[in-house]
Amino acid sequence: QAQGDEFVGVVLTCRGTCLVQSMGAFRRFSALLGLSGVLGSQDLRKLSLLQWNPHWQCVVWDMNNCVEEAGKAFTAELEKKDVDFANLIEYVNPSGILPREWTNVRSAPTCGLDSLDLVYNHVRWAPADDKPAMKGCMLTKPPDRPYVIQEFVQRGGSGRVVVVAAHFPHPKGYWDRSLVELAGLRDALATFFRSTPTRRVLLLADTNEFTHTTNAEIMRFLNVPGGATIGTELKPSCCYDDGFQPTGAFDRIIANFGASMDTTVLFDPLPVWAREKKDGNEGAFHKGIHGSLASPSVGVSLRGTPAPWLSG
Repeated sequence: QAQGDEFVGVVLTCRGTCLVQSMGAFRRFSALLGLSGVLGSQDLRKLSLLQWNPHWQCVVWDMNNCVEEAGKAFTAELEKKDVDFANLIEYVNPSGILPREWTNVRSAPTCGLDSLDLVYNHVRWAPADDKPAMKGCMLTKPPDRPYVIQEFVQRGGSGRVVVVAAHFPHPKGYWDRSLVELAGLRDALATFFRSTPTRRVLLLADTNEFTHTTNAEIMRFLNVPGGATIGTELKPSCCYDDGFQPTGAFDRIIANFGASMDTTVLFDPLPVWAREKKDGNEGAFHKGIHGSLASPSVGVSLRGTPAPWLSG
């Protein structure tokens, strides 16, 4: 046990057996020591992913102490679910409240009032080759709807993945499935792929798309290369002001690799602090979506070396 370090919360007593009080803490502990796969290898075969847009009313109205409570809720989910990557949209810069294992990449300040933060576990992941993230706005006239594209490499191994965090524009209408509003992100990805051979892609986004637009259609329009589309279930994450209609599956996590994705809806039932109301109007709070992306059965090798499903 090390005081004041990432190892706090892990207590090992080794007289023939070892007691691990916190699997999440042990994953951080083992990653630091390069012991991935020694214990809990089944857990280590999964990526823990989170997508959430508490919406701007939480920050601007802040009627129910929403800013502080949302921050507490977000950091609690990071730790409880031991998240690898998260996309947090339309919230204040969270850098001052993140637990020590996580770092954020904030979107460009040029997309109007819109913002997002790509949050990652820097104990297990690092920006690949020290390259900066690609940042931009999906709309240009006026600039709006940010995205961040960053390639990451697994610490202690060679596994790489391109993570895309985005806040999509709204389609032109309810039945519009053209996805033309994603052209800016599609072009940015094409440019990004010219600088790297990595083709494993994770998309975490408030897509603003209804259930009749599939995850596969989104990935095809973005020209994400190869592989079957694996995504979270289309759950009604949007929105408080319309009663979370069944078709409002806006928040999604989609990958072009992996075997399966388990889905959990967060903040359900809706907490009191999320029920923003002002001058007779209700806020458009979204419920969070957590995805657990499982690899094929190849598992994870010892000493942090990634399984083939994360290579390339």
